[in-house]
Amino acid sequence: MANQIGNTGIWIGGRKYAFDEHSVYNTSHLISHVLNVASDVKTSFDCGLNDKYIYGRCNLHDFDDLRPILNDAFQFIENALNDNHHVLVHCRMGINRSCAVVLAYLVLRNKLSIESGLLLIQNSRPRANPGKWFLDQIESCLHQTFV
Repeated sequence: MANQIGNTGIWIGGRKYAFDEHSVYNTSHLISHVLNVASDVKTSFDCGLNDKYIYGRCNLHDFDDLRPILNDAFQFIENALNDNHHVLVHCRMGINRSCAVVLAYLVLRNKLSIESGLLLIQNSRPRANPGKWFLDQIESCLHQTFV
């Protein structure tokens, strides 16, 4: 299952959801973009078996530094949202990496506090639990110029 985060147009889900193109399509006809942020997860999109969605990939392991992938991830998310489409951001389980990337987007682009962003995500997706190391990295981005 994937969950829309508030009314942002951003959805978070896991591999099983992202692998099933019918689930993605049935959730919302507005989802046009799918971003895989898990370097250890392959989906039907990776195999070239799906041409209905614009697919992006940012390789991230559970204990990686997420900061190097944020500009690419943010650009992908914004490309979807700017075209009035929705975007699914997924990792293996939709608990840690995808939630951390979406949280970073909400904090650094939408100017929410980490606490407010995390609350928004967890209200929509209660199992969301980005690791403390990711939260610390997002916090460090607040103290530097981040484009």
